[in-house]
Amino acid sequence: MVRSMIRPVLLAVLAATALLARPVSAQVTDADLVRENERLVAEVRDLEAALEAALQRIAALETELATLRSGGTTAAAPAKPATAPTPPKDSAEGMIQAIKAAYAKAVEDGEIEYSGDVRQMRQLAKWTAAAGRTFRTPIEWPVVVLDSSVSSPSDGTLEVQVWDPATNAVTGDPFVVAVPRRVVERVNRSKSNREDGPVVFTLNGVFTPDIRVNQNRLEVGPFDKPRFVGPMVEMAWSVDVRGVGEWKAPEATAVADDD
Repeated sequence: MVRSMIRPVLLAVLAATALLARPVSAQVTDADLVRENERLVAEVRDLEAALEAALQRIAALETELATLRSGGTTAAAPAKPATAPTPPKDSAEGMIQAIKAAYAKAVEDGEIEYSGDVRQMRQLAKWTAAAGRTFRTPIEWPVVVLDSSVSSPSDGTLEVQVWDPATNAVTGDPFVVAVPRRVVERVNRSKSNREDGPVVFTLNGVFTPDIRVNQNRLEVGPFDKPRFVGPMVEMAWSVDVRGVGEWKAPEATAVADDD
């Protein structure tokens, strides 16, 4: 529809321009008219090529917008396989997926409209600020400590990765948290006393997402850092640690047979 409306208008303007640009002097020769006609034909071809590229970009953006509103995916960004594991809720990856779902819902409900103007930027800024408050939440994650270091007599860091009890394996990307030095020493003692398998701890703290607008970020990209939430929205995150303690595996629930 856009193509059928724009092309006739542009060609009409070009035709009018060609008539106005024709010299009216009596000294104009046939050779001058031929050269002028060739120049105008070349300009028309260049403009038509630019128009074709713009129309293709418009069609791609309209397809992307329709896909976002329907909650589907495009051919350029195929859906993840149905067998892809679901990240545990009590993990950074689980929080990120929840934020992505909230973004998609905001697009579906019309809270975010891809209008390409100042209003859209205001909608994105409003949504990111509200989502940052909504998803800032206390956490209690099972984690495995991959590495530790001491930076001062009182401070240290732990590199941890979330433990998924459902698969008995780590999940998601490792991340670093700041802790008191005494916590580092206690964690290291617990690890040294254990020789059969990973030592799992409970990480208590507050998960704080840093959700922000980046109007140049329209797709995931090769590295996905900061994490991609949706077109023009990305996020980083941090954990303010309140404590690191012993983790207790959830007890299996026995199911009685009806005999």
